[in-house]
Amino acid sequence: MPNGLPEKDDPLFQWSRRMTRSLADVDARIARLALFLDVDLSSHNEAVIEQLIERTHPLFQRYQHNPDVPLTDDHGRERHTLEELRGLLVVRCNMMANMLNELGLELSTQIASAAEDHLDRLGFKPGADGFTLLPRRKP
Repeated sequence: MPNGLPEKDDPLFQWSRRMTRSLADVDARIARLALFLDVDLSSHNEAVIEQLIERTHPLFQRYQHNPDVPLTDDHGRERHTLEELRGLLVVRCNMMANMLNELGLELSTQIASAAEDHLDRLGFKPGADGFTLLPRRKP
């Protein structure tokens, strides 16, 4: 394990590779849903992410008094997309917390960075998924 990184045949390497793909897929879906809903999730907009998770975002207000909007019309599709976005934001938070707990900061940072690179290759702007990896400071 040179530099503290797992070797390619190491089960930890294989697991971290699967986590990278999973995180990249979740991040890409979050970015696509945010674009569909016209919601800015960039890093300077943390309040929006909190509102989405807590269901206090103005988009949720449309359905507060009428939760029975059928999923077959445009409003129903928007409500369904909004709930999916909220759920994926929660899933991503849990994935990141579990990775940090299980893998530590160094490997978790590499996985998150690879997921960000994947979004960039797909053509998304940095932070389109509501997550921006901050530069690490040396102690």
